[in-house]
Amino acid sequence: MPVELRPYQREAVKTILTDLREHSVAFQAPTGSGKTLIALEVAKELGSSSVFTRTLSEYMPWERDCRKLDMTFGGLAGKERFCLKPQVKLDSSVVRVTQCRSCPFFTSCYSKKQLQQNGIVKYLEKLNSRGKCGYSWLKREDADVYIYTYPYYFFYKGLVKGRSLHVFDEAHNLMHAHDLMGITISVARIQRLRKEYTGTDVESSVLPALDALESWVTEGAKSGELPPDLGEYGLEEVEDHTLASLSRALEKVGDPSYRLYVTDQGISIKLLDPAELLSKLNDDRWLMLSGTLPSKAYMEKAWGLKDFKLVAVNPYEFKLSFFWDRDLTTRYGQRTAYREEYVRKVSELRSQQGITLVLVPSYEVASWFKGVADYVEDKSSSVSSVPESGLVVVVARGKLSEGVEFVKEGRSLVKRVVIVGIPYPNTSDQYEKDELDYLMSKVGKRTAWSLLKEEASVIMRQAIGRAVRSQEDSAEVYLLDKRAGPFFKDMGVPLKKVRLM
Repeated sequence: MPVELRPYQREAVKTILTDLREHSVAFQAPTGSGKTLIALEVAKELGSSSVFTRTLSEYMPWERDCRKLDMTFGGLAGKERFCLKPQVKLDSSVVRVTQCRSCPFFTSCYSKKQLQQNGIVKYLEKLNSRGKCGYSWLKREDADVYIYTYPYYFFYKGLVKGRSLHVFDEAHNLMHAHDLMGITISVARIQRLRKEYTGTDVESSVLPALDALESWVTEGAKSGELPPDLGEYGLEEVEDHTLASLSRALEKVGDPSYRLYVTDQGISIKLLDPAELLSKLNDDRWLMLSGTLPSKAYMEKAWGLKDFKLVAVNPYEFKLSFFWDRDLTTRYGQRTAYREEYVRKVSELRSQQGITLVLVPSYEVASWFKGVADYVEDKSSSVSSVPESGLVVVVARGKLSEGVEFVKEGRSLVKRVVIVGIPYPNTSDQYEKDELDYLMSKVGKRTAWSLLKEEASVIMRQAIGRAVRSQEDSAEVYLLDKRAGPFFKDMGVPLKKVRLM
């Protein structure tokens, strides 16, 4: 039965289509408002389109809504995850095949119907369990909509189909898209790759390249030598995303937009300027979707985007109550003095039902609440380990503060959100300090701090968004820092509606 769009959804589709005639569009609407359906209706009008998500798990809502609109989907999921590593006889030797076109499973006779029923990831997993690989078939399969993860747009665009429109889901995550360019190369990682490629059809190309790379990581990088050119070894012919990412990163050593960090474990190459990556979008027509987009000025100055419209829709008001404590701060140099008071107040704010979600600016501050909270995030935390009730402490820019669903039967488990301090970048971290210095040199100190405020605002709004996953949800929000005043405007909350604690 066809899906009937709500009036505000039809109006949003009309507005977006009008703007897309001459511009790209950034579309902001709250969770539960049907952004996916709106985007697919737009794609239906424009023709074969591509969708990019942050993770493979985020494919499922798009597949579900494609079925609702009677649209077919295709796309790709990482080859490394599904490759069966077949062996064939080559020059009297048995080797493992790494290249799709040499693979005995390279075929075009899989089931379109089963793909639509199961979804991309589940379909590939089912084939894999039966000793089959559908990856190369998916590359050529035609559909109305193609679904990929972010790296496919930025690094493997030759594999992307659906060029009428590029849709970016949860687009606030593009704020950290330059992390996609970051890579750490250790001796242990090189040795794992060497073991993986020994005895394969591309051994003669890969192993010499890894030898040259290990020599540079252990000696050359420390003395300032330029890295080896892995292209000289013919690695562009090897179908491996890890090797491709190594080559890309090494080519950037010496570029002023990047930094090279030498550690005891190896080397790290990191991108400082997100515009270096995101400005690629200016060559295409795109539609960004999020409930918490940064401002248009931020997207222009920090992301390097041009010629786009910002469209915002809010069809309903969530039931949120805001409270502000103006006596505390986690400002660097002052936070230790307020530690005990923070622990006391957060403990008193524990909700009697569901989760009290506490957002803190760093793992250091998170450690204050060990022994008090029911769960405290650390660098080894996983979503599955979070309880369904109690005091849960999560770290800004960590695994649990953004994009994680604390939901049961369609309703949010989060009843209170407590924001401890302001999640500005940690300038005691060398990489984040280098990012800030680069940004200030590019746009000026005053503008740079304004852009950093935008980033902190998105992180705070994302945490608050964990409490409002349906129109029926309600929650209390507590901001515990004297510097929080300017952020209420970003949240759409007049100061006269904020209660002082």
